[in-house]
Formats: sequence, structure tokens, C-alpha cells
Amino acid sequence: MELTYYTPLVLLVETFITAVIAFHNRHKFKILRFFPYYILLSAAQTLLCFILIIYRPVFAVRVSGLSIYVFIVLEFFVVYFFLFEVIRSRYFKKIMYILMALFISIIIYSWYSEHPLSTTPISVSLTNSLCLIIPCLFYFYETFKSPPMVSLSKQPAFWIVTGFLFMITCTLPFYLLEDYIHENMLDLYVQIYILNNVFYCLLFLLISKAFLCKSEISK
Repeated sequence: MELTYYTPLVLLVETFITAVIAFHNRHKFKILRFFPYYILLSAAQTLLCFILIIYRPVFAVRVSGLSIYVFIVLEFFVVYFFLFEVIRSRYFKKIMYILMALFISIIIYSWYSEHPLSTTPISVSLTNSLCLIIPCLFYFYETFKSPPMVSLSKQPAFWIVTGFLFMITCTLPFYLLEDYIHENMLDLYVQIYILNNVFYCLLFLLISKAFLCKSEISK
């Protein structure tokens, strides 16, 4: 645990705090209705890996790899359902359907060809990142093309998209070079992988901010 600078523990604590905030405010914004369950899923996945590392390290790699694989798939669909609601352009939505089909195809292919039981295939991580970053850019294009009447800081969608775009942009170079770094610079690989926890901490901080935005209509 010392080798990871306790970032998994910090992430676990922050995820549970974010889950409490999300469920407490789950009725404020319809577009965020799936995120409380997404956060809870993340907490469960992190807790499972945390327990296995401490008590059953022999199973940690296999179970962790499979749980991360499942989490990536569910994360993709939660974010896409959200983006389909906040993006207005039909043209952009058509592109998103194509990206979704691409992601599903890669998932099916990797499951039958790479058997992701010990580690998440790099093709899945890369496809997930690329398929998420594009609609996030669509959102900002629409936002800045037609400035909203309400301040962006008061819109939950802004904080959600900003969180995912920042996280994906910062982790994408690592996924592109993951195999090379793992084979040639193993110590650096471990250190860089810790950043994934840091960026998820920032993501959940921004998700908390989204749920704490003031609702215009009380429900």
C-alpha cells in the first residue's frame, strides 16, 4: 500500500463521500439519475480490490482486472446516456451512435480473443477514452457556440463533462504508451499508474460539485 502512496484508500474514502452526496441529491437533476449508482459501483469495485490486496493477494490481479473491465463498460454507457441528453445536435448524436457501435464491437472482440481475466486489454482502455473524449468535445462546442443563459458554474452538466474530459485527456498518453513503459520502465509504470487514482479523485470531486449545484426546480 505504501508503494501507491495510499491513493487507493484516498480514492475509496472520496468515492463513498461522493456517493453520500449523490444519493442525498439524487432527485435534483434528472440528467444525473444514473450517476449515484455509477459512483456506488466505483466504490464497490475499489473496495473489492482494496480487500483482495490486503487479504487475498493471490486473487487480486485476476479479480481486479475483471472488475476494472466490467467497470469500464458500465462507465461508458452511463456517460453516454448522460451525453445523449445534454447534446442537442442530431448530427453529433449520429456520430455518437457510430462510436457506441465501435466500442461494443471492441468489447466483444477483446472478450473472445484476449480473455480479460488478469488485465484490461489496452484496446478497451484506448477505445473507451477516444469514444468518450469526442462527445465531451461536442458538448463544449455546442456550449461555446451558443452561450447559455445561466452561468456554466451553475450547470451540473458542465462539471460532469469537465471532469471526464480532464481525466481522459490526462490518462490517454499513458494508455498509448502503456505496453512500452511496462516492458522497459517497470518502476515508472507503477508510479504513473498511481495517477489514475489521482485523476479519479478529481473526477469524483467534480461530480460532487455537480450534485451540489442549485436546482432551479425543486422536486
